Amino acid sequence: MPGWSELLRGILDICGDGQIHVDLRLFRANVNAYLVRSIDGTALQFSFPLLIPDPPVPTPDLPPEGADGAVLVHIEHIKSRAREFPGLRAIGGLDTQLSAHHAAALEPVTFIHTPGMMGHSLWKADSNNFLDHDGLHLVVRGAIPYPGPPVGTTRRTVVRHFTGLFDDLSDTVQKAPVPRMAEAQVLSADQKFLRQRLPEMGLVCFVGDGSLVARRLTRFRPYFRLAGPKEGLHVPFNCPVEAMPAEIELPCSNETITGLGIREGEVIAITGSNAEGKTTILEGIIAGEDDHAPGDGRQHIVTVPGAVSAEAGSGEMRADDISLFFSSLPPGIAGTPKQVYGNGSASMVMAAQIQRAVSRRSPLLLIDEDRSASNLLVPCSTQHAGVIPLSTIIRENRECLGGMAIIVAAGTMDFLTAHADRIFSLEGHDVCFIDRARFRAGLKDHLRHMKDALEEPEFQE
Repeated sequence: MPGWSELLRGILDICGDGQIHVDLRLFRANVNAYLVRSIDGTALQFSFPLLIPDPPVPTPDLPPEGADGAVLVHIEHIKSRAREFPGLRAIGGLDTQLSAHHAAALEPVTFIHTPGMMGHSLWKADSNNFLDHDGLHLVVRGAIPYPGPPVGTTRRTVVRHFTGLFDDLSDTVQKAPVPRMAEAQVLSADQKFLRQRLPEMGLVCFVGDGSLVARRLTRFRPYFRLAGPKEGLHVPFNCPVEAMPAEIELPCSNETITGLGIREGEVIAITGSNAEGKTTILEGIIAGEDDHAPGDGRQHIVTVPGAVSAEAGSGEMRADDISLFFSSLPPGIAGTPKQVYGNGSASMVMAAQIQRAVSRRSPLLLIDEDRSASNLLVPCSTQHAGVIPLSTIIRENRECLGGMAIIVAAGTMDFLTAHADRIFSLEGHDVCFIDRARFRAGLKDHLRHMKDALEEPEFQE
């Protein structure tokens, strides 16, 4: 007896109504097209590519580069109707005994595009779900209650489920909100074009005023790049006027927005107390490589591709180059500073990450003090002479960083902050600008007080 997957093509061929049909060109058996019993035995899981010719779409004069924005609106519209229409319930496995196992298909998303395999379990606009001249291509996944082995009556049960899915899916797509699609398509194209144009403006990132960077994580979106906007109190980012906000014209919407333009080769320090949002801003800048939908909050944060983070963490060194920071190696580490072998310390691993970013000409490096080896970033009184911290490199030999911009979230690393080109602080989650000369004067006073304290009797031998 053939299995359910072997019968899938034949079942689907009798379910279409002419408005929607199997996308044979993209049909890949056992890859994106399958019909299998779930591991717990209670559901029949499915996936198959469909083509919907002539779906409602925005006017053809909108930039085609943003079509994935329209696809996202189509998909989110279907998700929002899944509990209302019997045929669509199968997408979320809502009628199965363990519907939570299939809930990822209905998880809402607010990003339009993100590179790589991030969020692969989510239903979103990507290489499987897209618009072209043939229509709307969707890979539909879900589950129905397991009807039993594939015999005549159970086959008819599955046909009934899929016919209802086809009918309700077709009706739902035809009622998708075209104005919302147009907004998302223009916004998606704006982000793509702006990302390409940033280097022409001498920028590696732009953070628009009014951006809402904080995120709300969920079971299916546990990573900040995938997460939706935070609920409740949410302080918008606004570039202080003292920092000379950049003015950007969005090429597709023809709107002009202002915000923080991060320049090629500059060093920015973001200071502040605990839990003020320093890490959140860094995460938002990384997420600027993605395109975001209206309402996400990060739709006006745009970063050129290739931004990297450097973090501390011991690990195996395999011919790693750390010669920018280390002129000699500690005992137990083999090789030379240009080719290190062995179990590296947290600072050595971080040094290798930074040097790798330099060698690969990464446009932007992000460093979070909370995840860093501070002895690689600022000097201390007991530091070995063979170690050159990043703050010293920035002060004395910045050209060896190859024009890479650096953003540091630094709560206590005053000496590194003092060498930044621009300094920002977070107070009550609001962004404030700190004049570098004033910061340095304050740091000098602080160091004088420390010197005086060290000369008090209890410190004397």
